[in-house]
Amino acid sequence: MKVKHRLLVNAAVPLVVSLLIIGAILSQMLQFQTSNEEEVGRLIAVQQFNGKVTSVKQSLNNFAFNMTDGNKFDVEREIHDIQEAWVALQPLIVGIVSSESLERLSTKLDELESGALKAVQEADSSSATRQSIRTLGITNDLYLLNKEAEYKYENGLFQQEQKISFIISFTLIAGVLLLLISLGMTWRTTNKITKPIHALVVSAEEIAKGDLTKEVSVTTGKDEISKLWNSFCHMRDNLVQIIDSVHTAVAEIDKFSVQLKGEVDHVAEMNEQVVVSTDGISQGSQSIAYDLQEAVEYMDKITKSIVNNTNHSNVAVNYSKEAVEAIVEGKELVEKQHSLTKQNTESMHSMQESFRKFSDYTSNIKQMAKIVDDITGQTNLLALNAAIEASRAGEAGKGFAVVAEEVRKLADQSAEATREIFTLVEKIHEAMVEVEGSVEHGTKLMNNQQSAMYSTVSAFNLIEGHIQHISQSLLDLSASMELSKQQNEKIAETIESISSVTEESAAGSEEISASAYEQLGAFEQMNNGVAKLHEMTIELEKKLDVFQLKS
Repeated sequence: MKVKHRLLVNAAVPLVVSLLIIGAILSQMLQFQTSNEEEVGRLIAVQQFNGKVTSVKQSLNNFAFNMTDGNKFDVEREIHDIQEAWVALQPLIVGIVSSESLERLSTKLDELESGALKAVQEADSSSATRQSIRTLGITNDLYLLNKEAEYKYENGLFQQEQKISFIISFTLIAGVLLLLISLGMTWRTTNKITKPIHALVVSAEEIAKGDLTKEVSVTTGKDEISKLWNSFCHMRDNLVQIIDSVHTAVAEIDKFSVQLKGEVDHVAEMNEQVVVSTDGISQGSQSIAYDLQEAVEYMDKITKSIVNNTNHSNVAVNYSKEAVEAIVEGKELVEKQHSLTKQNTESMHSMQESFRKFSDYTSNIKQMAKIVDDITGQTNLLALNAAIEASRAGEAGKGFAVVAEEVRKLADQSAEATREIFTLVEKIHEAMVEVEGSVEHGTKLMNNQQSAMYSTVSAFNLIEGHIQHISQSLLDLSASMELSKQQNEKIAETIESISSVTEESAAGSEEISASAYEQLGAFEQMNNGVAKLHEMTIELEKKLDVFQLKS
């Protein structure tokens, strides 16, 4: 996998898992809120309906005691209100009681309505009293209905507590797993990136110091860092071959220059003898011809040696060019790796921004929990007001007081659940702080990696400078060898001319003497060229001493 893809996966996995955890928590919170609203609404509706039945009973008693138009109007109004309340209550209690109980209660309400209206229309106090007593049966049914509603509410509350416990456990486990996965993936990715780069920097620094004794082996990876390492290994091997070739060429050139100097000195001495013995040219012409022939053979050998050394120098120049190309390729790969490192740093910053957004989401959860806590407080306040009203109602408000107490308990339990949610959100926030610290640590590692890349580029620049100096020295050496070759050819021509003059020595010793002086000048020039060549080999040896090769 490429470095870019590996970094994208490392950044995306924690973010996706975090979003899934947030979605699960929000979904459960919305379900809790909806369920509580339905159950509380059902209990309140039952109590309100019970209160209206009690009001009907009180109105009928008042009418039976004092049959005035005002009390009659109150009875009719209460009957109308109780019918409207029953229509609104039926959808809320359909799933709580059986259809038979629901039909029985509806029948009792219809009978109460018809009987009460008939009693007030006929102004029958005894009938009004009987209808007032009939409300007790309805109150009893409502009491059973309220018990069923309370049972369903308590059952739902128990299920909510189990769900809350599951959410707490799930969130804690998911947070720990997310933290461990993030730390593991970050450590694994940074280790795979920084370890080979560190090894590359160490090897490059050793080569920059001239130490080529340590072996390096290629890797089988397919990412950019592995390609960079393999290119570096090939560059190091080519550099070793170039330096070996240059060492060999320098040794041969030095040996050749010493041999050439000795041969030139020998030929110069022979030429001096020719000048001294000009008077005896005729007698020693055969001996001189033989010596000149031997000199020609020596010059042929020298020419061949110069050609061989020139070829070695050209090979060394080619190796140096290949090394420079390898260094340029390595620098390009390092620059590409630098670009990828920069993208990695940007990815880390993006991950930090995502974690900041996640922290904002947890703050939103805290706000939602606070809203639930406020609702709980209002519910508790309503329960308190209901209890006060029930105490004012006396014996008739006892049932409503029981419901108010249950509502208050429900509010307390909701407050406890809200506090647990607050605690859970705080733990999530702490886990996010730890994850964000890990991401910041990964960012610091990326910055260190970028510094290492700068060191690698500097090492490549230093190596490239050394190789260019070596290449220039080899070019100068090759030019000097070509000049020596031309001088040898000129010496060979001069020796042939001397041989011709020797054969014609009888024609005049002055021409022989002049030719001898010309030869002395050519030998002096050649001697100077050989001395310069020897100095160049010494200078090249000093430059090569910087590199230490494996023996």
